Amino acid sequence: SLITTQKGWRMKVFTDEITIAADPDTIWATLIDGARYPTWNPEVVKVDGAFARGVTLTMYRNKEPRRSPVTVAEFQPGQKLVLTSSGGMPSSLVKAKHTFTLTPAGGSGTRVAQRLEFGGMMAATLGRSIPDQSAAMREVNEALKAVVEA
Repeated sequence: SLITTQKGWRMKVFTDEITIAADPDTIWATLIDGARYPTWNPEVVKVDGAFARGVTLTMYRNKEPRRSPVTVAEFQPGQKLVLTSSGGMPSSLVKAKHTFTLTPAGGSGTRVAQRLEFGGMMAATLGRSIPDQSAAMREVNEALKAVVEA
């Protein structure tokens, strides 16, 4: 969906949630283990770098763009991981913000919510060309659930 930010820019947002039968720390361990991404994440074939606040990783994806520098903007163990990237010249033209939020869901379950935002000065114009990311996010959530619950 398209929403308008405080700066008056339009932003495209996609979300997906899943409940995983594991505690947040167990899910977190998988979520920040870049070396394991190729074994479970259908979107990523390789991660160079270690997940830590302020670090810029390189994610190699199975679709365009194939190589993406991604900055770890927030790193709250067992709770929240925010990855940001930008493109275009200047870099503020299009910005992506990918958030994973882990919330205890009672019992031994955890709700994992993904939110993917595309914003920046050109987001409204370029937003029309950004394909729906809902199915890909669902796939990642289901793959995360499968590997954690295995």
